[in-house]
This record gives sequence, C-alpha cells and structure tokens, in this order.
Amino acid sequence: MIVAPALLVTIDTEADNQWDSAQGLALENLGELPRFQAFCQDFGVKPTYLCTHEVAVSPRFDEVLGPAAERGDAEVGAHLHPWSNPPYESQQVDADDATPRGRPYPSELPVAVFEAKMAALTEALETASGRKPTSYRAGRWGFAGAHAPVLRTLGYRVDCSVTPETTWADHPGERAPGPDFRGAPPTPYVLDERDPRLPGRSGLLEAPVTILRTSPLERYPLVRWLQGFDKPGKVLRKTRLARGPRWLRPWPHTTGRDLVAVYREACRQGLPMVEVMFHSSELLPGGSPFWADRAAVDKLYRQLKRLFKHARQQGSRGMTVTGFADHWEALLADEADRVREAAAALAV
Repeated sequence: MIVAPALLVTIDTEADNQWDSAQGLALENLGELPRFQAFCQDFGVKPTYLCTHEVAVSPRFDEVLGPAAERGDAEVGAHLHPWSNPPYESQQVDADDATPRGRPYPSELPVAVFEAKMAALTEALETASGRKPTSYRAGRWGFAGAHAPVLRTLGYRVDCSVTPETTWADHPGERAPGPDFRGAPPTPYVLDERDPRLPGRSGLLEAPVTILRTSPLERYPLVRWLQGFDKPGKVLRKTRLARGPRWLRPWPHTTGRDLVAVYREACRQGLPMVEVMFHSSELLPGGSPFWADRAAVDKLYRQLKRLFKHARQQGSRGMTVTGFADHWEALLADEADRVREAAAALAV
C-alpha cells in the first residue's frame, strides 16, 4: 500500500522584492498573506511562514501571522537574511578585489556571528509570536553544516535549506559562492555537521525542498550524462523529453500540471513528504520580478490549486515543518518498536 506523502508548504516571508538591491525593506506583501492563509485552509494545508527579522518586528505581524499560528493553522519559523538582521558588523572588503559580489550567504558567516544574528532573530520571533521558532531556512539557501549545533542550542529541530540537484556555486555571495547541494537526498534525514548533503548525527532534521526529475528518460545514467553538455542538454530540454530537475514551486513558465508531475514522481519514489516553496513577495502584484500584476498572481494561485486538489485526492495531509518533524519522529519510533518486537520473537 502506497502512503501519500505529507504536504509541506514553506513561504520565505520577507520584504518586498529582495532581488532589487536598491529596494528598501517595504513589507506591503504582508497584506496578501490573509488571502493566502484562507486559500490554504480551504485545502487543509498548514503553511510554514519562515520569517526574516524585519517581518518579526513589523507592527503587522500580529495582524497577519499571529492568529493563524495561534490556531495551529500555520507555523512561524526563522529565515536569516544577514544583511537585514542585527547585530550589524562592518565587513571590510578589499577595494581592489573585482570579484562580483551579492547579498551575503549565512554560510559565509563565522559561527560566532551566525550565533549572534540567530539569537537576535529567535528572540524577535519569540517576542512577536509568544513561542520559540523551531524551523529554519537560510537566506539564499546558504546553509552550512557547522551552523547546525548553534541551531540546536537555540531550540531549532528542523532545517529546510537544502535544495537537492542544485548548486549555488555560480551565484556570488559577499565573499564566497553559495553551497553545492548536488548529491543530497530528496527524503528527510538528520544532517551531518561537516557536509549537510549527507546523513549524520547533528540532531537537526533536514526536510529538503522537493526537486525531482520527472521524465522517465532521466532515470538512465546516459541521459543524465548528456544533460551535462551544452548542445545535447539544450536539445533534451527543448523537446521536453528530459527537462532536468523540476522544483515543486510555482513559476510563470510552469503550470499546475507541472507541479502535479513532480508530486507524482515523489509518490513513485515513495517519499514521505513533499515540500513547496516560494516567497511572500510573490503574492503581491509587482512585489517580485516573477509576478508583475494581479492576473499573474492569480495564475500562481491556479497552479497551487491544482496541486493542492490533486494532493488531497491522493490522501496527502497538510503539515507544518515542525509538525512533520513530530510525524517523522513518531514513524521512526514505530519502526524501532517493530524491529525490537521482531528481534524478541526470533530470540524465543
């Protein structure tokens, strides 16, 4: 019997249009969250809002996020943007260094600086919501395994920063490129402090974003090898025979059918969970470069509606990120009990 995967929906809840370096920390997109929350509740989905510091200290937090979290219809987690999260430290950069620079990744931060920023973010979210956050996502996907002990000490139980099949090494940070998550499993695992792509003993559960190859052709090593070359890869993508890794994420160039295809592949692989992601700014017309107006945002909702309806029909349960961690621990405990019972029966 195939058990439908749990459905997790994670929203990087942050200022409007973080892609525009000249943009201030406007938070108009928070006004769109009540509509999205009601939409999720219609399908039994319990979103996890991974909030930056500017969201945590916003006067609108109680209005748009607090009630849903208080009812248990949503979760408030942490999302670290080093550039907008205190304490702020001057970063000395060599003026003669012509290396392209972008927003800093959390993975670039020394452990002590990361700890100070996470302590400030955790305190701000606890003050705003009345409870300590227990789920985390690194800004720009910049997770470092060395930060896992800090997160555990602060009370975090689960991370959702790993993006399997994806490297951020071509995307500059302030001083270093982003992490490479190729080779990470698509299923939950306790991550390793030295290499977060590997299972380990950090005590921090990883619930990776769902990124899968949906074409049957891509199960063959030869096709995967050809995708690594420029011309064969372009031909395969153009014919849609092997399009490469597909995110469980609404985009202007995708459809609800594409999202369902990723969900179905997760079911085929027997994954215990699927995880959707996008940014809160994408719910605001013009709040991101991806969804320019209300008609475009309505298209995003249509994509999610098709996915949510299909997942509900298959028996998927909507869970928050920490709710899934509870579920996962219960599954592991049940499995351990069955192993002990089987061993005891054999010993008789």
